[in-house]
Amino acid sequence: VARVYGAEITRGQLEETIEQMVPRSSYHGALSEERREQYREKALEALITTELQYQDAILRGVTASRGDVKDELKRLRASFRSSMEYKIWLQRAGLDEDGLKKRIERELTVRAAIAGIAEGPARMSDEALQEFYTANPGMFLEPESVSLRVISAASEKTAGQALAALEGGEDFSLVASRLSEDDFRDKGGDAGYVRKGMLYPQLEPVAFALRKGEVSNLIQAEGSWFVLKVEDIRPARKLTFAEAREKLKRDLEKKKSRELLEQWVDGLRAKAEIVIVSETTDSR
Repeated sequence: VARVYGAEITRGQLEETIEQMVPRSSYHGALSEERREQYREKALEALITTELQYQDAILRGVTASRGDVKDELKRLRASFRSSMEYKIWLQRAGLDEDGLKKRIERELTVRAAIAGIAEGPARMSDEALQEFYTANPGMFLEPESVSLRVISAASEKTAGQALAALEGGEDFSLVASRLSEDDFRDKGGDAGYVRKGMLYPQLEPVAFALRKGEVSNLIQAEGSWFVLKVEDIRPARKLTFAEAREKLKRDLEKKKSRELLEQWVDGLRAKAEIVIVSETTDSR
């Protein structure tokens, strides 16, 4: 179906990649022709990209070690319940063990190239992270939040019974476990910490007006009746560098790695010799 610098991408490879992309919940035969064509285009682009990456990795002298290939093959075998199941899978994939080793070698070579070209250079030092943190103070403001316990019921009568029990001195978590009709009942109504924008509009002003330990009256929202209790209040504050560091490092490195990967692939495609084979063969 395509050639990349003369290296062939076969229809079998394309169909296998399409099968991997189609969600398991979909009945493949029920896919419209338009939808299947979208998967086909996406799968072909992925195969072309991988072939370009592999060829460039080889030119750079990047190869997977025999030990890594052996370990990955061993891990793959172990993922099957029996040797017979493994052999059946090989047959269905149109592979023998040598072919599988070559496939693993290619995958690990591309991974190694990506690690060297995109992931390694994206690593950020603590000094660089601290500099970003200092230069972008607004990104690390944590808004006010409240720790809520919630009781909800479809009927005003049930919610009213819950409120009466609370006013009679019963523990909120026990009443929630007995009378609430939402998923939080299994945790005694504990909904955890919530910020503005996370609650129904009818509940939010009440939740953020309650004092610590205070219980609300009945509130109607979205076809249900609610009773809220504020367990704790966290005022708005700025996260410290130590608190923000791990997520900041992860987010910035992921963003930089993605940018470097896109630059690499765009550069490879810009000069690539790619031929798409179809009834009317064209090249690009």
